[in-house]
Amino acid sequence: LMAMALLLGSLAVRALVLPRNHPLLAAPRARAADIARGAAAAAIAIGLVWLVWQASVVSGASISRTVTERLWWSVLVDTRWGALWLARQAILAAIFAALVLRRQSRITGFVSMVLMVPLAIAQALTSHAAGLMSEAAIAIAADTLHLLAAGLWIGGLAATALVLRRTKRPDGASAPIAHAVWLRFGALAAASVTLLVATGVYAAGRQVASPDALLTTFYGQALIGKVTLVLGVVVI
Repeated sequence: LMAMALLLGSLAVRALVLPRNHPLLAAPRARAADIARGAAAAAIAIGLVWLVWQASVVSGASISRTVTERLWWSVLVDTRWGALWLARQAILAAIFAALVLRRQSRITGFVSMVLMVPLAIAQALTSHAAGLMSEAAIAIAADTLHLLAAGLWIGGLAATALVLRRTKRPDGASAPIAHAVWLRFGALAAASVTLLVATGVYAAGRQVASPDALLTTFYGQALIGKVTLVLGVVVI
């Protein structure tokens, strides 16, 4: 999830936040593309580890036995989780290939951002929302928007902080540029946080049936912790 968030955030920052023709932002734009490629590669690698770990959990075997006896294969071909894993990995591979093969293409960046939508859908299909007995499609759509909003905000925040290091100059001439970039990102962040809160409230209402469940279940306690952290970041 962290790698996917950084991938989406760096793509969005490059396409929507960093002006294309400003001379001081050529290096940050290249840096954003590098971050996107690295995040896509990391997500693919983590996915491979995740497959082996999931197969080990399902089979009850050790990691080494899961690998040597190819126990992961049955999870991959015989389960819904395996089909969704294949879909995620294929989309990530397509994004990585697009970013590597055509580094400077504007179309490449657009296609990569569009592919993040089915990637988020595939991820949402493995969440609590997919297990609901009623209105699962609405819950999956809300979860997809929630993941995209989180990626745009948190991944974009990290990407903006990293790429702006390339604009620093000893004479201070880069300070107004950095300020303008942060303002542009602020508009994207505000929209993302609004969507994040709306979809989060909906998901919490579906998953937490009562105030008691919020306090006594692990899901509810984790939700309280996440909301507290988010509020802290919003205040900062």
